[in-house]
Amino acid sequence: MKLKTVIVDDEFPAIQLIREYCRDMATIEVVSTFTKALEAFEYLKKNKTDILLLDIQMPMMSGIEVLKRLPQKPMCIFITANPEYAVKAYELDVIDYLVKPVSFERFKKSIEKASEYYHYKMNDSKAIADKRYLMVKADYKIAKIDTADISFIEGSGEYVKIVTAEKTILALDYLNNYI
Repeated sequence: MKLKTVIVDDEFPAIQLIREYCRDMATIEVVSTFTKALEAFEYLKKNKTDILLLDIQMPMMSGIEVLKRLPQKPMCIFITANPEYAVKAYELDVIDYLVKPVSFERFKKSIEKASEYYHYKMNDSKAIADKRYLMVKADYKIAKIDTADISFIEGSGEYVKIVTAEKTILALDYLNNYI
């Protein structure tokens, strides 16, 4: 199954380049592209999208506004010329933040991360069969933790602390999601 992908950028050449990159990825399918954020927003409210490749600085409505206002948020990868919005973007639980110009290798890594996260969250048969790893979103990235390395997991309200011999990870999540 290919992940339904939407590209939103006010610069058409940027859309063309990202679309070419997407053609070389077997896991995704571009279902629509938009040069206007407001049109994309209306489309996204009505159509299920797995991955949203989104520019930030656009006329009328920024990519950050689009993502904030969506009732059902797809996995989002910001692709922008401005590194200054990275912290704000990660506060919105984006999968990745790419700064233009983006190389194919960097784009590929980002899509692979999104695909892995998607299959884990959707309880894909591969993820169900492979209970050796725990995928945790913390510190603005997704960490893959071998369950054999976990000393203990502790819940405290909206946070989960996962302790291994090498590190401690604090994630904004609920303990019942790990049981």
